[in-house]
Amino acid sequence: MSIKLDGLSLRELEDLIGAARGRLSSATKDHIDSTRSKIQHILAEAGLTLEQVFQKPQKKVGRSTGPVPPKFANPANPDQTWSGRGKRPLWFIAALDKGASEASLLIAADKTNGDQTVAAKKTIKK
Repeated sequence: MSIKLDGLSLRELEDLIGAARGRLSSATKDHIDSTRSKIQHILAEAGLTLEQVFQKPQKKVGRSTGPVPPKFANPANPDQTWSGRGKRPLWFIAALDKGASEASLLIAADKTNGDQTVAAKKTIKK
C-alpha cells in the first residue's frame, strides 16, 4: 500500500497519523489476544498451567555467613576493629601509610581464641 504524502495538508497528515496509531494499537491488541489464545490452547492440550511451565526461579540455598570475630584493631582506638573482610577501614589504611605492618595491627591470639581450642592435625600413615 502506498500513500502519497506530498500533497496532504498539515491537518490531513495529523488525521492520517492518528488513524495509523489507532490501527496500530488495535492490531497490537489483536495480536496479543491471538497469541494468548494459542498459548492457552496448547497448555490445555498438554494438561499444564502457565505456572507449571514458567516456574519462578528457586532461591539459591547457600551457606549463610555469620558475623566474624575481629582480626585487626586500631592501636589508637582499640574499639575500632576490622574482621579482615570487605573494604579496608580508613584507620587501617592510615596506619599502613604511617608504616605499620598488618601483623602489628593483628589482635592478640589469646583475645580472639580465648575459649576456642585448636584441633591437632591428623597424621596419615602410608
